Amino acid sequence: MTMCSYSSMSVLLFVLKFLVVISSCCRPIAFSSSSDGNVINAIAVLNNPPVQGVIHFKQQQQHVSSNAGSSSASVVYVWGEITGLTPGLHGFHVHEYGDLSNGCKSAGGHYNPQGKSHGDIADDNRHVGDQGNIRADDSGVARLNYQDYRISLNGNNSVIGRALIVHAKPDDLGKGGNRESAMNGNSGARLACGVIGMVNPAHAESGARSSAVGPNIFNFYSHKYTYAHHTFIVGAISLITTFNVLVMHL
Repeated sequence: MTMCSYSSMSVLLFVLKFLVVISSCCRPIAFSSSSDGNVINAIAVLNNPPVQGVIHFKQQQQHVSSNAGSSSASVVYVWGEITGLTPGLHGFHVHEYGDLSNGCKSAGGHYNPQGKSHGDIADDNRHVGDQGNIRADDSGVARLNYQDYRISLNGNNSVIGRALIVHAKPDDLGKGGNRESAMNGNSGARLACGVIGMVNPAHAESGARSSAVGPNIFNFYSHKYTYAHHTFIVGAISLITTFNVLVMHL
């Protein structure tokens, strides 16, 4: 074996060791739900035939662990089903008031205690009440299952006593370029609404959250870290291969 080959192998071994160290430092953040009993349950019943539905809310602490240490954050799980919709996307929001004396019209605008612009549920700049879009299938049924770290069932940003509304049109998520977009996403008419209220403790378990969790906020954040981690690994391996080939030809 030539001196150049030995040099190439030494360089490759060093870089691989360096990669292992960096990889261990860049591992994804780990999430786990607490079982400390600090759980709050709420429910909203939407009833404006043909649009009807029941939406459940459960708030609990979620522990977040990373190399920097661990912390906890309050998360609200949202799940349920709405029927009688037209197939496709429908804006879905928490509105400021639980006043349904004039139907959904008297519920006010989006719940927005920080005075921010309208956006998507995953955006930093969004109304607390912005819940994005829900999708109804060909049968007009929308099944929800996601998590939100911005709304709350107590204290600041509490949605208890406020109205949950499903709209006739898709929410443009504040990207429509006009005044209505910045306010409500051009979501159109209010199809059905219900007041978010505390669940009777005796009935809290009857609406237990499905174990089949689809795309949601938790997955958005954890996948983002995992994607960055894997992208780094693939890029580093490609760099090593290229560098090794160059060294072997010296």
